[in-house]
Amino acid sequence: MVFAVLDAFTTAFDAGQKEITENVIQDLNLALEKLDKYQGSFIVLHKIILNLKTIFTSLKPDLQQLYALINATKGYYKNLQKNQAKAFLSLGINTDTILLHSNSRSVKQFLIALHAYKTNIKKIYQTVSTPGAEGLIQAKFLQDNGFLVEVIDDEQIKEIVSGIDVAFFGADLILPDSFINKVNTGLICRSLQIVKVLVFVLADKNKKVEYNDIQRFKTGLLKITDVKGNRLFEKIPNHLITKFL
Repeated sequence: MVFAVLDAFTTAFDAGQKEITENVIQDLNLALEKLDKYQGSFIVLHKIILNLKTIFTSLKPDLQQLYALINATKGYYKNLQKNQAKAFLSLGINTDTILLHSNSRSVKQFLIALHAYKTNIKKIYQTVSTPGAEGLIQAKFLQDNGFLVEVIDDEQIKEIVSGIDVAFFGADLILPDSFINKVNTGLICRSLQIVKVLVFVLADKNKKVEYNDIQRFKTGLLKITDVKGNRLFEKIPNHLITKFL
């Protein structure tokens, strides 16, 4: 979604729009406001929309500033998981057996980056991740990329937890004292903490919420349910994890 929005702006102005009229600026701002309204509770897109709107507050927006913003944002996300992988590898932690939960682009690309650095990963346990079973999507992706993955029910964590070396989770929102991720993340973290398994959360700087936006994004995510009314997200205290990467 992030790249789609940025690419749409790049395409629009590369297509020969030599003069940006006041009407064009008004249309762009209206489109950004509607996008921010309908995109819901996902803060990364919200922050990018705010940055774009800042540029288009002027009647003569600086296109060089626009391109610089787009290139910097795309560059950040292109290198994010590589930089996280380097930071993690500098800690010298065993990665023989890994535990994952839910389906996260950040986690998948992080593991791809670890693999590119020749990291020894013998086995990955992937939870089904109820109620949506999105863990199956992540498991297939990782299997297709050469990882040995065993899918387990969320409730099976207690049976295999003592054999886990490290766990990696994504985050949809990062609060001052907690983070929000898919349901059952907290239960899994507590089981891992009992046997002192290290837990790392892959943190995107744009997922850190400002104080004034906490209620909008926290409440919005925690209200999301599936068609059967099952909650999809929960808040997990930071003391249950080892570190944000």
